[in-house]
Amino acid sequence: MLYVQRDGDGAIVAVFNAPNERAGESIAPHSEELNRFLQRSADPASAHAFLESSDSELVRVLEDLIELLIEKKLVMVTDLPAVARQKLLSRKRARDLAHPNGSILVDGDIPF
Repeated sequence: MLYVQRDGDGAIVAVFNAPNERAGESIAPHSEELNRFLQRSADPASAHAFLESSDSELVRVLEDLIELLIEKKLVMVTDLPAVARQKLLSRKRARDLAHPNGSILVDGDIPF
């Protein structure tokens, strides 16, 4: 989660990785408002904070994409390098334990 500082008009003026005395309001990394701010901002730190916070979300999307390609038999598990297979299998086991309902995406994963 990211935290934003706003000006008097309510516009985002800074983004932080953790809450602080200037920024206590959390904002989703995929928020349209945050994306607009990052596009306008020339502050590399803000863009870096966004990239760091969205990395884990992108990993989740890639895992789900790989799983879907395997389910549709467009990619065979054996096509992947052994290290990749092991990492994917370990993460799948952990996700199955965390979310036994079997859904690929967890509620709240999709920003729409």
